[in-house]
Amino acid sequence: MANNMTTNFSIKGNEKLMNYLEGKKTEVDNGDDCYLSFVEAFYDEMKNDRVWFTDNVGAKWCYSEEFWVDGDEAEITLISAWYLPIELIEKLYEVCSKIDPNCVITGTYEDESYSPVGGFVVDENGFNSEEEELEYPNIDDFIGEDGEVNYTLYESTEEDFYNDLWEIKERLKQEAISNSKLIETEN
Repeated sequence: MANNMTTNFSIKGNEKLMNYLEGKKTEVDNGDDCYLSFVEAFYDEMKNDRVWFTDNVGAKWCYSEEFWVDGDEAEITLISAWYLPIELIEKLYEVCSKIDPNCVITGTYEDESYSPVGGFVVDENGFNSEEEELEYPNIDDFIGEDGEVNYTLYESTEEDFYNDLWEIKERLKQEAISNSKLIETEN
């Protein structure tokens, strides 16, 4: 079974773009198949086929878990198999930038094993990302000499891991944004 990759991202743009995305949200919400409706909403000819998904989405399957539009921003959460759906996110940028050439997509992602986690931006300079491999605390590392797990220490370490996880993803997203700006200054 494939690991789930969770991708959270926002699309920022003008009112015309947000109206378009609101329409797409309605299309997704009213789709016949909740596992296909998001991808289907942004491709003219979607095929429910592993090869097509791998080539056009970047993962063998992908669906939206959340999609909302508020003001000048849309927030989307996608769940995909194994990989960040880069091709789908690039397609979203292609579609959105035709409506608002100044739109920007920024986000974070994490594999359920936390290997990898990362942050990204898609703008006029293309797709840029930064990622790291994290190691989830192993409960076996908290077994004392008496053979018992020190649950207090383990749970504290686990809590620190989750607190750090958000900060790491945000840092990686900011690094990707900074790198995108470096590309812009080089051009």
